[in-house]
Amino acid sequence: MAATTNKKVKIGEFDVAMNDILVEFQEASSQALAKAVDDTAKETVKKAKEGSKIFGGSGKYARGWTSRKTEDTYAHHRRTVFHGTAPGLPHLLEHGHRKFIYGHDTGGTVLGRPHLPKDEETERTFTEKLERAIEEGY
Repeated sequence: MAATTNKKVKIGEFDVAMNDILVEFQEASSQALAKAVDDTAKETVKKAKEGSKIFGGSGKYARGWTSRKTEDTYAHHRRTVFHGTAPGLPHLLEHGHRKFIYGHDTGGTVLGRPHLPKDEETERTFTEKLERAIEEGY
């Protein structure tokens, strides 16, 4: 946040001065929030790509992770992390699924292989980044 200064104001101008301080704080906190959201999304995509390497192969699955802004207003900042090339595949790989061959259920199952960052871990990362952005005075 911006450095505060001691400023003398007349009693009749107090409301204007207070409003200026609150607007400055709101703008600075909104910028800090946007920075924390963007940084957390980048880190989550990076972790998803790293976790996806357990499947080996050409790396196409790992390269498919990305994020995009889904809401960016003055007071709300949201990014969604998703798999751009195969949207339903991460759920099947993470949690497992039934086996089908040529559209027929074989009765078998494929076990899930957890490889994505957990929500709690992402929430902790976001909280740390937001606190750091506010402390740095973004």
